[in-house]
Amino acid sequence: SCTITADRTEVCDGETAQFCGPAAPAGTTYDYAWSGPDGVLPNTRCIDVSVTGTYRLTVTDQATGCQSGTCTEDLVVHPLPPCAITGPTVICEDAVAELCGPEGAYTYAWTGPAGPYPTTRCITVDVAGTYSLTVTDPATGCSRPACTHDLDVVSKPVVVITGPGSICPGGTEMLCGPEGSFTYAWTGPGEPFPAERCIFRMRQCENT
Repeated sequence: SCTITADRTEVCDGETAQFCGPAAPAGTTYDYAWSGPDGVLPNTRCIDVSVTGTYRLTVTDQATGCQSGTCTEDLVVHPLPPCAITGPTVICEDAVAELCGPEGAYTYAWTGPAGPYPTTRCITVDVAGTYSLTVTDPATGCSRPACTHDLDVVSKPVVVITGPGSICPGGTEMLCGPEGSFTYAWTGPGEPFPAERCIFRMRQCENT
């Protein structure tokens, strides 16, 4: 007779299952002829399979040449869920970033520098470091290897305005912000002002 035993009939993409034909009784030798979607398969009693489809086996008794009927077993290979983290890579200190995994009927397991985190699709974080996410499809139990996302937290620029403390009536003063690769937005009497590091304006004599 021909029967196929399987350690499992459903696997996740990248995994294998083992299908085995019947063992020959003592003093008897069997030949095994496998066919299936995996292409050319070894003529061994047990084979490792990893492609969805139907596998067929015919067993021949070497001593008599008698063949069994063909027996079959099906394998289902489930796809892995997607894994990608969306969110900013840089935030300012005192700000927060929202990091999100893919949408779907999945479970989410986050790790990072300030865990533990909720098992939700999106989390809110404010600490620099590498965040990892493992996404699992509860319907199949399949998980994709963890994906990662790096977050950098940068310090706010120190704002200091330099300029004269007083000027004479009708005089012009120059006020300057800090040097650096910054953008500048000035407000005050006489605005609007150019978006430059230094601005000039005329004013009455007074202390500032």
